[in-house]
Amino acid sequence: TAAARELLLERGAAGLRLTDVAERADIAFGSLYTYFENKEAIVDAVLATTLTAMIAADRPDADLYDDPAEEIAAASRRVVRTFCEQRELAVALMSLDHAPERFVEILAPRSEELLERGAAAGRFTVGDVPAVTAYLLAGGFELIRGVLDGRFDADADVICADIALRAVGIPPEEAGAISRRV
Repeated sequence: TAAARELLLERGAAGLRLTDVAERADIAFGSLYTYFENKEAIVDAVLATTLTAMIAADRPDADLYDDPAEEIAAASRRVVRTFCEQRELAVALMSLDHAPERFVEILAPRSEELLERGAAAGRFTVGDVPAVTAYLLAGGFELIRGVLDGRFDADADVICADIALRAVGIPPEEAGAISRRV
């Protein structure tokens, strides 16, 4: 997927050609179909790999956050900021069939883990973790879409983090301070 990601960032989803992916990856064109059914499957794989890496538990900076609120805020900001800064990646995400659902599906496992950790530590007030996760991720997706179409500006990442923290019971002043700090 590394070759496909490079090409996606260079040319966008519309300019992504399977022959170019095969050439960049230095594999036979027919071999692509062993792993991917079509171009959308390649774009999906690139996005899944990228999103998963953004919030992975084994990220080099993951041990910087003793406070689950800081980790949630940092992950929220990282995801939104990446898509705002790498417009072609955001456009590719929006081009997927069922993009909002896929965004939630990819990010939900780690997001739920973070929410459960915060709830277990007494830091978050979360009733139904899967429902809260879906709500927060759908909101993050919409903020990314809003940046693309001009409804929101560069501070969408801070807004996303702030809203996420408030939704899990962090007081507004503290949520705002954490969201700006991480």
